[in-house]
Formats: sequence, structure tokens, C-alpha cells
Amino acid sequence: MKKTCILLFVFIILWVNLAAQVVKTDNGIILKTVNGNVHTLQIEVLTDNIIHLAASPTDVFSNRNNEVVSKISGKALFSVAIRNETITIKTTTLNVIVDQKNGKVIFMNKQNKQLLEENNRVYKPFKNFAESSWTVQQEFKWSMDEVLYGLDKNINRSQSLRGCKFELFSEKADNNFPLIVSSKGYGVLWDNKSYTCFTDVDTASYIWSEDADQIDYYFLYGPSQDEVVGNYIKLTGKIELMPKLAQSVIPAESSSGILK
Repeated sequence: MKKTCILLFVFIILWVNLAAQVVKTDNGIILKTVNGNVHTLQIEVLTDNIIHLAASPTDVFSNRNNEVVSKISGKALFSVAIRNETITIKTTTLNVIVDQKNGKVIFMNKQNKQLLEENNRVYKPFKNFAESSWTVQQEFKWSMDEVLYGLDKNINRSQSLRGCKFELFSEKADNNFPLIVSSKGYGVLWDNKSYTCFTDVDTASYIWSEDADQIDYYFLYGPSQDEVVGNYIKLTGKIELMPKLAQSVIPAESSSGILK
């Protein structure tokens, strides 16, 4: 009996150490999962339609690579429901579902229609002179019939990004706001000032940045494209939506491949 109790006690300790740790904050949640490595996720509700997500391979967050400085003031109303396997964050227009085991996120509208689903996050060590950081990659699952547009002055807005590799070379770092808008009525604003590219292939679709401390992006819901752009302006304060970027669009098959 004593031996059984000891084994049970050890099992409880191991379960606590392996379980996800969830902390509610004033504007969202912080989730820490332990799957061999520390992985920390932060979700912030800025408005009913604007969600900020940051994912770190460590237990800390940084703003070293960030370019977006939110112009939004005040607090949005939202609720958080924590269950055994998922966390649900609800606003008046969005349901954000987080898998506690792996930290992957699904964005849904209030009718529970799926808008965007995360796939894998990948971090690879990167060294830039004396600084150590990460090369990061966020994979997404787009719908088969979903059309994606890169809203940039130098790219045809009617040209779909599906099946392409879209590279960004910022002429001015503080103007680098890569925005992808979906035909499903949302946008993804990727927040990183290093060399960044978007790639869409049959096996995976992802956004990749060479030098980062974490994955950082904003989910902007419309549901109309004009409303997505309006939320971009509300977030960044920039009326001129499209920064001047020297960019190229090349076939995805010429990509060097995704990080593994």
C-alpha cells in the first residue's frame, strides 16, 4: 500500500510538471506547455476583431524585432473558458480556440465557422554576429478554395498568392508591415523586421522570418476586406496601408523548402 502511494505521488508530480500552465491576464492569456522544451504562447485581445498572438520557444517574450506599435487604447470585452484540452477566448465576433497540449490556435467567427487554423511552429537557432536568436516559421492551414492577397503597392492586388513564394525586402525597416488578406474576410499582419517570406505549396503554407526572438502576428477580422484594412489602420495608425517594398514573387517550387 505504501509503495502504491509513493508511485501515485510520483505520478502526480510528473503530471503537474507536464501539464500546461494557463495564466489569465487583463487582455487575454499566457499558456506555457512543456513538451520536452519550454514553449510559451501569449494571446491578447485588442478589440473584438483584432487578436495579437506571440509564441516563444523560451519562457520570456521580447519586442526586439517588433515593428507594430499598437495605436489601440482601452480594453476589449472578452471571456475565457478553460477546459481539459482547450482554452476558448470569446469576443462578440470571434472564438479563438487554443489546444493546451501543443499551443496551436484556431480562429473562428461567432457562428463557429473556421477562418484560420495554425499548423506547426518551428524554431531554429540563428546567430547574427554576437546575438543569438531564432529563425522562425509559422505554418497555416488554408481552405482549398481560399484566395490570399498580398496588399502591397508593388504587387497586383488581384493576384492570388496561392502557389507562390512572396519575398519581402524592406527599404525602410520601420515601414515593414507585411499583410496578407484572405477571401474569407480576415487578414494576418506579420510583425518582424528581418528578411521574411510567405510560401504556399501543396504540402504546407507558411510565413518565415530569418531573425526573431519569437513568432509574432496579428489576426484582423473584417468580415469585409474594407473592414480588415480599417482594422489595420486602427492598429497601426498608418493611413498609407502599403509600405514601399522591393519584392519579388517567384514560383513556390523554387523554394528551398520548409524548416523541419
